[in-house]
Amino acid sequence: MNLLDKPPDDAQIARIAELSAEGEQCVIGDRAIYLLLTPSILDSAFAILFQKMKLTLTARNWNTMNKLGELAAQTEV
Repeated sequence: MNLLDKPPDDAQIARIAELSAEGEQCVIGDRAIYLLLTPSILDSAFAILFQKMKLTLTARNWNTMNKLGELAAQTEV
């Protein structure tokens, strides 16, 4: 899961959507890009593209996001 600092613009969405790599799937949300990667993130075509596009994002795996959600739910505001 890649969390973006702002929603991607139409050109960025088109560029990401046209990328098709075997063993990789991508869903673009408002301020998140969800990836299902069979190979390592280090070898991912999406990771390489995101670097070239200079997207401001932070990437976390699904287990980490679930743990962060649990911790946030326990926090009193």
